[in-house]
Amino acid sequence: MDMLDLAWRFFSSRRLTIALLVIMVLVLACGAVLPQMPDDVTVGSPQHARWYASVQAHYLQWADRLDQLGLFSIRDSLWLRTPLALLLVNLVVCTAEQIWTILREGKLGPQEFAKAFPPDSETHSFLFTGDAHSALGHMATGSAHRKAPASPTWPHDAFPPPGGESYSPTER
Repeated sequence: MDMLDLAWRFFSSRRLTIALLVIMVLVLACGAVLPQMPDDVTVGSPQHARWYASVQAHYLQWADRLDQLGLFSIRDSLWLRTPLALLLVNLVVCTAEQIWTILREGKLGPQEFAKAFPPDSETHSFLFTGDAHSALGHMATGSAHRKAPASPTWPHDAFPPPGGESYSPTER
């Protein structure tokens, strides 16, 4: 196995996704619990010295260690940026792998695409009739898509168009 294949398998792992999300939750929890350096304070300024003195008074001997680890400025630390970058790569690789699988297995050929997205259907009509479960069931089973009823229901009744003209979802 070459390095590229190993890297691909590593970044396409769903376990990596879960591990990175857990790491990010823990890091962000530290950022929520520990005081963060204000945005308008720069390191080395008199405001930073005053802010750090107040933090040092609260955390005593742990303040220096926490500052070295970058836990008082989580947004700028590698503790957050590294898992975020790895999660981005993981997301791109997992998406590419799923698209490749769909195309390779022919799960989304021209006929399947036409069934999922009929060109002449009113795909938005189920949102207005309140029958989303039925419309989704028709889409999942591949049966013909229902047309919108002749008289639209909410929200068209509640919000008529200006000028009093009527609206029908079947009009184009």
